[in-house]
Parts: sequence; structure tokens; C-alpha cells
Amino acid sequence: MKQINTPLFTAEDVYTALNAIRERLDSLAKLPTDSGSVVWASQATLAKRYDTSKSTICRILAEAVSAGKVQMIRPNNGVQKYHVAELDSYMVSISGNLNKQ
Repeated sequence: MKQINTPLFTAEDVYTALNAIRERLDSLAKLPTDSGSVVWASQATLAKRYDTSKSTICRILAEAVSAGKVQMIRPNNGVQKYHVAELDSYMVSISGNLNKQ
């Protein structure tokens, strides 16, 4: 039988590592969320994000933008981009309606 010489981790080691992870997550949560950190995405990217077709996401985006729930920009008259966090919130808000059908 072959002897395995691997170092064992103590409960203290695990606790220290978990504390370091928690502190890092806490510091990430405190990062500013001003307009400089807004994430914008195209219809194609959002269709992949929600695992749906481009035509379906297009209808959802049209409804969300017309309702004033999601901002849309067109940088340099290029591809339209949508505010990802606002769309996430909108998708959560309409998900209850989808379950009722």
C-alpha cells in the first residue's frame, strides 16, 4: 500500500481562508455602482444571457424600453445597447406573470 503524504488543513486554516473570502466579497459589494460601472449589452448578447431567441428578446426589450423600465443607448449611431441590471430587474418582475399563464 502506497502512503500518501499530503498536508492536512486544520479547522483554523479553513476558517482563515473563508474569512478572507468573506472580506473580499464584502469589499466587492461596497464598490460604487455609478454610471461608470453600468454594463450595457446588445440584443444578441442578451438573447444568449437569457437563453432565448433574438426575436423573443427583441419583443421583451421593446416592451421594457417603452414602459420606461430599461434604458437603451446607441453609441456612435451603432448597435443599440441595453442596461443589463435594469433588464435583469425587469425580467424578475415579469417572471411572476409567466408562471400564471
